[in-house]
Amino acid sequence: MNYSMNLKNMTIRQIRSFVAVAESQGFAGAAQQLNTSQPALSHCIKQLELLLGNRLFNRTTRRVHLTPVGETFLPHARHLVAQFDSVMSGMEDVLAQRSGQAAIACLASIAFRLMPVVMAAMKKIYPGIGINIRDENNQGAIQCVLSGEVDFGIATLTRHHPDLHIAPLASDSFRAVCRADHPLAAKKLVRWRDIERYPLILMGEDTGIRYLLNPMLARRAANLTIVSEVSHLSTVNGLVEEGVGITLLAGLMLPRGDRRLLVHRPIEPPAVTRTISVIWRKGARISPAALAVIDITAQVLRDPQVVHRWPHVRWHAHEWNEKTLAGWAS
Repeated sequence: MNYSMNLKNMTIRQIRSFVAVAESQGFAGAAQQLNTSQPALSHCIKQLELLLGNRLFNRTTRRVHLTPVGETFLPHARHLVAQFDSVMSGMEDVLAQRSGQAAIACLASIAFRLMPVVMAAMKKIYPGIGINIRDENNQGAIQCVLSGEVDFGIATLTRHHPDLHIAPLASDSFRAVCRADHPLAAKKLVRWRDIERYPLILMGEDTGIRYLLNPMLARRAANLTIVSEVSHLSTVNGLVEEGVGITLLAGLMLPRGDRRLLVHRPIEPPAVTRTISVIWRKGARISPAALAVIDITAQVLRDPQVVHRWPHVRWHAHEWNEKTLAGWAS
């Protein structure tokens, strides 16, 4: 008989039954402890002995005693049961959203504006959940989701994607950003012909906002003076602060109110707008830890004090309903 193959067929129920009988030194106490009948317990032990090819107990009318094989097997069985219970306890925490890891790929503006607020709330409610944030450009965030490297992403989808689900998170419009002492700062509304008069700093072609701006820029290409294209928002702000030029940024990317050196003004219609969405792969289940992050994000964005931080952004989390959340979990 191939015992090594048989041993792989042992169940945790059989091993737990063996430990209970050994520690109770009888079937009656063990059956009560395991909440099962004595015949069922006896059958379970017989199955285990058949798999081992050896008896585990010597039975008398009143008590059972371990055989030498049973004595050898008992400490290993106890270890297996303890290890299994530890793993299941950990899984209960994960499934109850008390622990686990969530991986998210998101736009830089989401990463440094929204996610710190979400993570602070997560720490209070779900302290056992860790969040790994991938700060990516728009295409990078989408690719991370498609490749399965992250649970979900937060990015701008400009067209339908056959492999992705989306749930709109926010929408914002572009505004002109300049130094506080720049001539545009005195205007309540900036016109495109005003923008054409000054050097322009733009995010690079690999960014989502540049993709959105390009149709409007193309119409005025002959009149625009683009002096720099960069990949990082901090670089754009630094160049504008030094007076190198002006820039065009979406609402969530605008300089904070305490950055007094820079100001921003609305641009004449037609406005260039973008929609930021939570995206996840079709056919992929989002982990309980990631669902907890989504839940907290929705809670955070229903708080008027939080939303007030970004007056030029419209948040859509209040529009999420039970059907939306069920779609993420399915």
